[in-house]
Amino acid sequence: MTDGVVYKRQCTPKELSVLLPAFNKIASAFPDVDPDDVTSVGLRSPVLNRIISSLPRLREPVKELLDVVNLKKAAQGDKVMMWNDPERYPGIVDSDIVAFPFLVFWEFIIDSFFLSRLCKL
Repeated sequence: MTDGVVYKRQCTPKELSVLLPAFNKIASAFPDVDPDDVTSVGLRSPVLNRIISSLPRLREPVKELLDVVNLKKAAQGDKVMMWNDPERYPGIVDSDIVAFPFLVFWEFIIDSFFLSRLCKL
């Protein structure tokens, strides 16, 4: 992701219920890789080494998102009850948003700390 470029695509609660576990699985797929050392991957391809070494950086932000989203309710499309703590993000529950653009989702859910970490990937 390039700084200043945001890919806007609709993400429904049902899609989110699939994406978050998938991101979690990807982030945990290479537990022995050092995200600060691309050579720790051990492949000949520098591009693949960089891609794989960046995956562990997803672990913490994805875990934090999994803590706030009730995947079962999201899978049912329940945008009100999908939040484990609806009071934490009242702007989403009170809005008319049916399908969240990623930009709106990130603005409400991920504070600048997580966003800056994801942009470094």
